[in-house]
Parts: sequence; structure tokens; C-alpha cells
Amino acid sequence: MRDQIIGKIYKIIGLILMILILALIFWLRSDRASFPTTQPESGFQLAPLSPGFSNGSTPENSTSSTAILPPPSQFSYFNYDLASLNTKNTLSIEIKCQAAYYTILVFSSKDDYRENPAAARFNQATPCRLGEEIKRSLDLKELNLTAGRYYYIRADQGQAGSWYNAR
Repeated sequence: MRDQIIGKIYKIIGLILMILILALIFWLRSDRASFPTTQPESGFQLAPLSPGFSNGSTPENSTSSTAILPPPSQFSYFNYDLASLNTKNTLSIEIKCQAAYYTILVFSSKDDYRENPAAARFNQATPCRLGEEIKRSLDLKELNLTAGRYYYIRADQGQAGSWYNAR
């Protein structure tokens, strides 16, 4: 008799666990489930790649199909070597805000941003005040770069559309 009662208790506990697991699965699949995203304490964050590029003097008169984009050789370069203790682990960038956002992009020297904009190792647009002088330090370790030579692009970006005025 005692074994039958224990068997029924195990069946009830098993049934309750199955119901809880199914409820949890359905709850996680619903739109109600949201989890906070974590950002490093430094405020550094990765942003999705911008769709397309342009290089006119203003966003209104520039289009990626007609713009003449400067070659990668015109941008600033740096070397990154994981094995070297002498590697500079931060990249200091200065930019004057000329639009609603300033944008920083990092590409491998092997990649031409004009041919493959999705090859950016880092792409971030940050809000700024018009005319503001910005000094930004990027921690290269947080970019997950492999050893090699890289170049970075500073650009402007309006409220809508892609970045422009690469320098």
C-alpha cells in the first residue's frame, strides 16, 4: 500500500514538473519575454552595420551610386598584434561633430570598405551636439580583432540614412 502511495506521489510530481516546463517553454517563446542586454561598464557597445554608404557633403545630396568614395589609403592606419606586450591596446580618435551622429568604422587593411562595407570590424554611430569636439578611446581588445593592420574611418550621420563625409 505504501509503495502505491509513493508511486502516485511521484506521478503527480512528474506531471507538475512537465506542466511547469511546458509553461516555461511557451512563456519564453512569447513576446512577453524580454531580458536586459548587458553592456560593459566602460559604456563601449557594438552597433549593427549601417546599410550602404555615401560620401556627399550633406546627406540630402549624396547617394551611394554616384558618390566618389576615397580609397582606404587616405584613412588612418594602426597595427594590432595580440602576442606583443608592446601593442597599443587603445585607439584614440578625435572628431568634430557635424551632424546628429558621429560614426567610427574599423576595417582590416585587406578589406576595401567601398567593395565590402559589411566587412567592418566595428561600426558605431554615437549621438553628438553640432560643433562638439569629441575625443574617443576605443579599447581594441573589446573589438575582438585578430593580429594585423587596420584602418579607421570617421564620418557624419544624420537622423536618417547612412553615414557620409568619410575622413
